[in-house]
Amino acid sequence: MFVIQYIILIIILTYLFFFAYIKIKYPFWNNQPVLHPYDFWRFFYKESFVIYKYRPIKTKFCKFHQIKTISYLETSEEQNKEVIYFLQSNYISNDRILLMMEKNDFNRIYTGHNEACYISLYYDIPKYINDISFSETELLIQKKIIGCVFSNPINIYYQNSLDDNVYTKTKFYFIDYLCISKQEEQKTKSRELLQTHEYNQRINNPSIICSLIKKEIILFEGIVPLVEYKTIFYYLRDLKFYSLPHHFYIINIEQENINILIDFLYIQTHLDLKKREHYLKFLSITELSNYLELIKQNTYYVFCLKNGEHIYGIYFFKDAKMQYEDLEGNTLQFYGSINNSDSNSLFYLGFLHSIQKIIKKFPNFKIMMFENLGDNNIIHEEWRKKNTSIFENKTAYYTFNWVYPSSPIQSKYCLIL
Repeated sequence: MFVIQYIILIIILTYLFFFAYIKIKYPFWNNQPVLHPYDFWRFFYKESFVIYKYRPIKTKFCKFHQIKTISYLETSEEQNKEVIYFLQSNYISNDRILLMMEKNDFNRIYTGHNEACYISLYYDIPKYINDISFSETELLIQKKIIGCVFSNPINIYYQNSLDDNVYTKTKFYFIDYLCISKQEEQKTKSRELLQTHEYNQRINNPSIICSLIKKEIILFEGIVPLVEYKTIFYYLRDLKFYSLPHHFYIINIEQENINILIDFLYIQTHLDLKKREHYLKFLSITELSNYLELIKQNTYYVFCLKNGEHIYGIYFFKDAKMQYEDLEGNTLQFYGSINNSDSNSLFYLGFLHSIQKIIKKFPNFKIMMFENLGDNNIIHEEWRKKNTSIFENKTAYYTFNWVYPSSPIQSKYCLIL
């Protein structure tokens, strides 16, 4: 009898210790609708699922009196200027790297969507100042921004279970440019900003209840990522471009031929998965109307490798709007590709010719960010044989209020466009 009681006591104490450890170790993430590394039972799930299907939950990290969320289209000219200056001064922690984003760049990203885009601004606490020139203390409301975050709607395609032979489609919000002033306490205030923004976003637009968050360098603790990979930086120099095989050619996707991209992505998202040996388990695509605007304004660059009417490969680049002080040049971000051929060498050759076209038109690109997602893995295997990296960052995407079974996904099965 005493032995049974003793065992029960040990089990209870072990549980309490484990519970207390989680609360102390992960004071923010343990209360969030995410997949935790200690959610052992959820690792047996075979289908994706939403955690909170209804209203979001308020926590102590919601700071409604200091953080205001508004539609991006409703921001004032003054707010835009202040946010841009704030991000240029605080978004990148390395003083050698400059963020070159301007108002027009944000307009291209956060317009042209079928759903509202949001921005949250974190203001400092109003200060009381006793001025002897006045008979009484006055309240000076100094609306100084100490943090901001943006979000835009994206379309998500995923294999809901291993038995499904078609993709399931839904909408997420993609949360980006989460930034806290360098003079502020980073961890706590970034959590407050993220929590409040996500809450307000769901209240303002209850039709989208899940989010996707990108994190670089220092990854989140206490949460399982959807996918984790490395972003690797290279110099764009001493490049050799070999000829394409006869009848193969590279075309640049522009406004006049955008239907090529639209048709190709439609086919990729409506595949019979059982007939494909290799396919993506998770694919996100921004609104195509927004994509077109980004292409028109030379922010995104998309190229196709073709022979006749058949597409053998497609490559996605964008201007990262980053510049290094000790290098006179810009940064090209290679963030996605889809291999539609049986030859990896042909696919790689199409990538090289895409870079050649970009550099010929925009010679100021001196560095390339190589994101190892999707079929970029195939290209990187060849690229690194002849190119030495400058440095690399840990990178991960996290889902909020949504769990994909068997997370994290291998990077080759995931593509974020």
